[in-house]
Amino acid sequence: MKKPFIAAAAVASAIAMPAMAWNGYDWKTASGVEIQQGHLVCGGKFIEVYDLRTGQYHDVKVERIESTIRGAEVEVFDYKTGTYRTFEMED
Repeated sequence: MKKPFIAAAAVASAIAMPAMAWNGYDWKTASGVEIQQGHLVCGGKFIEVYDLRTGQYHDVKVERIESTIRGAEVEVFDYKTGTYRTFEMED
C-alpha cells in the first residue's frame, strides 16, 4: 500500500519544482527536452516543451504521466508535429 503513495509523492515533487526546468529525453526522436518552469504537468493540461535537438518550442497536451524509478514517463500529443511523444523525465 505504501508503493502507490511513494510513487505519487515522487511525481508530485517533480511536478512541484517551479524554480527550474524539468529535463528529459525522447528516445524515439533522440532528442533532449525541457519542460520550462511554471508548467503544471498532469493529464489533460496543455504545456510548452523545448526540444533541444530542433531548438524549437512545442505546444503539447499531457495525455499520461507515470512515475518510474528514475523520475517520470510523460506521454504527450505534440501539436506541431501531429504525433504522440513519450518523454523520460529525470527525477
